[in-house]
Amino acid sequence: MCDSELHLLKGLRGALEAHRYLCEMGFLHGNINAGNVLLYNIDEEAKKGSQGFLLDVELALVKPPFLNQKETVNAPPIQRTPGVYTLPTTRTHNHFDADPILHSTSDMLGTVQFMAWEVLCAIASGEEIERRPHHDVESFVWVLAYSVMRLVATKMRKDTTVSSKALSNFQKYFKDCFSPGSARTISAARLSLFPLTWTCESLYEDATRQISQTLANLFEELSSTIYMSANPVPKHRIYMTHDKLLNLLDAAIEELETVQ
Repeated sequence: MCDSELHLLKGLRGALEAHRYLCEMGFLHGNINAGNVLLYNIDEEAKKGSQGFLLDVELALVKPPFLNQKETVNAPPIQRTPGVYTLPTTRTHNHFDADPILHSTSDMLGTVQFMAWEVLCAIASGEEIERRPHHDVESFVWVLAYSVMRLVATKMRKDTTVSSKALSNFQKYFKDCFSPGSARTISAARLSLFPLTWTCESLYEDATRQISQTLANLFEELSSTIYMSANPVPKHRIYMTHDKLLNLLDAAIEELETVQ
C-alpha cells in the first residue's frame, strides 16, 4: 500500500518509462491497471527510471515499432514558486506511429475500469479499434486516479476531524468511479472525468485536504488533457502521450521534493 504522494508518482513514472521502452521495441502492453503497476520499496533507494515496474508483459501485443522519430527541443525555465525558476534544459520528444492493425472486440485485452475512453466506446458499440500507445498512457492516468483516491480514503479513516458522512460519501464516489460495470457505463463516467474532478467539488472538501496542492494541480492538468482526447470529432482529438504525462509527473515530483 502506497502512503506517500512522492512514492506513488515516482513509481508510476518508472512504470511509464518501462512502457515507453516496450513501445519503442514494438510491444503494446494492452492491460495497464492498478494490479499491473508495481512501486519500488519505499525503504530502499531506487534510481530514476527504475522506481516502478510492469507485470503481465508476456501478454503484450506484438506490433511493428511505434517509434517514428525523436525531436529534441529547448525547455525554458518554469516558475515553481514566486522568484524560484527551474534551469533551462532540453527535452526529447518521441513521436509514435504504426501501420493500422485492427483488433475485433473479441480480441480486446484490458481491465475495463482502467481502459481508455476510446477503447471503452468501441467495446460498447461493438466496433473495431486500433490499439495504440496513447490508449495505454491514458490507462496510466486512471491508475494514478485510483491510487490517489485509495490513499485519500485511507487517510480520511485516520483523520479524526473527518465525519463519518464525509468518509461514506467519498467511499461511495470512489466505488462509483472504479467498480466493475459495462463499457458503456464506464465510458460515460470517463467522459465526465469523475475520477479526476472530485478535488474541485465542495462535497469532497475533506477528501481534497488530504492531498497536496501539487497533486490537486496535477489532476486539473490531467483533466484538461484527457478532455481533449474525447472530442466528438475524432480528427480533432489530442491524445495523452508518454512525453506529456512524463513532463507532468516530473514537474509534480520536482515540486514535491522541493517542499519536503
